[in-house]
Amino acid sequence: MSSAGPRIVLDASALLASRFGEPGGDTVRGLISGAIMSAANWSEFFQKVQ
Repeated sequence: MSSAGPRIVLDASALLASRFGEPGGDTVRGLISGAIMSAANWSEFFQKVQ
């Protein structure tokens, strides 16, 4: 097990909240640089922002 500490895992709704200025979006913006997200969630995010 890695000692790097906990990982942040985002889903599409969290990233969308950040993108569209919804409640919680400010919190998400502070976590994005160290976060990971699945390909399925990236796909959902890109479909919604187009």
